[in-house]
Amino acid sequence: MKIKLDRKLTSCPDCLRCTICRQVFKVSIIRALLYNDRGLIQGDICSKCLKLKAEEIKQKIREQAMLLMELPELYSFSTISSQERGLELLECSTEKVKFPSFYQWLIKKIEVSQASGQLEATKSIPNCTYGRRSRLQIIFDGEDEL
Repeated sequence: MKIKLDRKLTSCPDCLRCTICRQVFKVSIIRALLYNDRGLIQGDICSKCLKLKAEEIKQKIREQAMLLMELPELYSFSTISSQERGLELLECSTEKVKFPSFYQWLIKKIEVSQASGQLEATKSIPNCTYGRRSRLQIIFDGEDEL
């Protein structure tokens, strides 16, 4: 399994449930997503679980898988059953954990800061309405008449 980084989209809810510990957490501007070796997203990871060692993550995922199979009402997704989700997580817990590198974090932080900077720059551009001329256009148009 691999932990990949992505920026938080505007459509993303402010709070999500961690795939590893099932605790609700506030999403930061950079999301950590857990993928299995087949490339399927397993879910988001909270900042506390990101600090865990690989074996601790695998153990917690195994615990979540067993819990889902024993208590299916905990699973609220409708696309697959709790048994299927539990088996998927159990399979995922046997895979080697690949954490994002320092450089991947750095690159993602730069991407996010550039994207937010561009967004702020577009907010500061005054709204121009069609049909209105700028002062500069009026000055240059006035010089032609001289």
